[in-house]
Amino acid sequence: MVEIVLGKDVKKIATISLSNNTVQSRTSDMSTDSKEQVVEEIRSALFGLFSVQLDESTDVEYILES
Repeated sequence: MVEIVLGKDVKKIATISLSNNTVQSRTSDMSTDSKEQVVEEIRSALFGLFSVQLDESTDVEYILES
């Protein structure tokens, strides 16, 4: 997979910081961006009435029991 993304120079992967702070920061940034994209899509929708249902559970056992 790394070769597909980075090409033949897979040594680039070693330069990516994976510290706890970096991973947390990137995860937070991606979450914020995703939320902003969804909100923007909702705001630009042609219809004013809508419903959004979200489930943030990542527990597979919980999902299977529901």
